[in-house]
Formats: sequence, C-alpha cells, structure tokens
Amino acid sequence: IRERSMTLLDQYLKKSALYRQDRAVLIPLGDDFRYRSVQEAELQYTNYQKIFDYINKNVPGVTAQFGTLSDYFEEVLMDKRNPKNNKEVQFPILKGSFFTYSDRERDYWSGYYTSRVFDKALDRRLERALYVAESLGGTKIELQDPRRELSL
Repeated sequence: IRERSMTLLDQYLKKSALYRQDRAVLIPLGDDFRYRSVQEAELQYTNYQKIFDYINKNVPGVTAQFGTLSDYFEEVLMDKRNPKNNKEVQFPILKGSFFTYSDRERDYWSGYYTSRVFDKALDRRLERALYVAESLGGTKIELQDPRRELSL
C-alpha cells in the first residue's frame, strides 16, 4: 500500500502545481468505460480508500478523500484569497469552442463523439451549414472566423 500510495500522491502533487488554489485538487476517477458493474465500483472504492487512509495517516499536511463537484467548488470558494498577495483571485472565463481536444505534443483527439451524441449531431449540422455557405460563394477568408470558432 505504501508504494502505490506514494506514487499516486506524487502524481496528485504534480497535478496540484497546475491549480491556482492550494486547498483542493480535483482528480476525476474513471472514464466512459469504467464502473460498469457494482463489483468493479466497490473494488475501486475499497482500493482507493486504502490509499487515502494511508496518505491521511502518514503524510502531514495532505488530506485525500472522495468528494463531489459541489465539495470541490466549496473548497475553491473557501480559498479565493491568494495567500501570496492577499488579493482576491479572479477566475478566468473561458470562451470559444472546446472541440477538438488537444493534448501534449500537438496530439489531437475527438473521442467525445462516442459518448456525446448530441455534440456530434450539432457538430455535423454546423459543418453542413458551413458547407452550404461555401457552396453559395462564401470565400475561405469570409468563413475563416466561423470555422475557427467551431474548430473546423
């Protein structure tokens, strides 16, 4: 348990360096192909709880626990003051398209299609609308901004 706990904690600490606040780090567990049975969910929960118990008992200043998105955002709101300059932290507002996802080293993926049928259908409708605009004489320059907004 010690080795796996410390390996996982190392990864969590690396991820925490990417966050603006110090109180909480959101670590989603699973993916579209996990927890398909009660047995798998119970085994994962039991194994993670053993790791969390080890970390909580043996690593000062760190608390690992399961939580919901509400739990996470409550912690974030409690930590809105930046301890470095004691000023209110302003959270950025993200705008624009979030499709297609980019990853490290300029790798791109779009696996969201398999689990997000609505997004896939909407994306295809928008592509058709752009195709029609192009067919009716829209130039590449005129359609450049709409294509970028749709990440096409």
